[in-house]
Amino acid sequence: MSGIRIAHIINPVKVDKDRDLHFQQPITFESMQVAKDFAGDIDVEHWACFYPEDEEIVPLSFDKTNFLEESTEGKFKVNRKLPYFKEILDKLYDVSDADYFIQTNADIGLQPYFYVLVKDMIQGNLDSFCINKRIIPEPIRKSGLSAIWSTLGMAHAGCDCFVFRRELYPRFDIGDIVMGTPWSETTLIANMVAYAKNFSVFKQAHATFHIGDRRIWLGHEYNDYRVHNTNEFARILKILSEKDKKVLKHPTIMHQLVKLKMEVQNYSQMGEVYSKDCWELIK
Repeated sequence: MSGIRIAHIINPVKVDKDRDLHFQQPITFESMQVAKDFAGDIDVEHWACFYPEDEEIVPLSFDKTNFLEESTEGKFKVNRKLPYFKEILDKLYDVSDADYFIQTNADIGLQPYFYVLVKDMIQGNLDSFCINKRIIPEPIRKSGLSAIWSTLGMAHAGCDCFVFRRELYPRFDIGDIVMGTPWSETTLIANMVAYAKNFSVFKQAHATFHIGDRRIWLGHEYNDYRVHNTNEFARILKILSEKDKKVLKHPTIMHQLVKLKMEVQNYSQMGEVYSKDCWELIK
């Protein structure tokens, strides 16, 4: 499968200097280019999907989708301009006919051998999988990429690198999931579980990294974003499970249901309102 084609998309965003993304994104961009150079005969496309105001930070080496059009502006208590996951993936599907798609966030860096590893996993008969990141202590970033790459870091339980066969995507239901918010990843995972013949999660791979682990999205001022995504995840998982009840028995989904139960029970005590689908799934 030496002729495999991979399209990898990220969502760059221009941020103030006090934001972690300000130093994380340049590291991501550089690590992606090194990994592409290391990939040999693997055909790797780098795509950026963004709003017009973010274009100036996009590396010249990246291909560009059409501008994002939809956002969360004016729809939640704290006004933020966040994209919808579906629009990003839709735009990639429109512009690339690569065999496999990869989506990561703009703060996820790559090891040099990342695409070679992805190729090997695909050759292992996987048509969709997740690779969990490793957390690198923030001070190490000042020593450069070689120091980052050589640091094992700590495994992280969250999924934020998704690889799936392009031909699966038209079957996916991503709904109105908002990026940069808890539960943004779970709906894509549920679709991968439902429609892929062979799906896996690599929890210990030394393949991707994240500098630091500050989780500003946990702030209670963003609870309505969180509840929105949780309800969307539950709605779509319910639909998928009605088509195939085995989806709910998959170990990855069972783990998500445990997390869902904890969230709904805890946040409902704070006055947050969850959908009927959420309550039915955690019965």
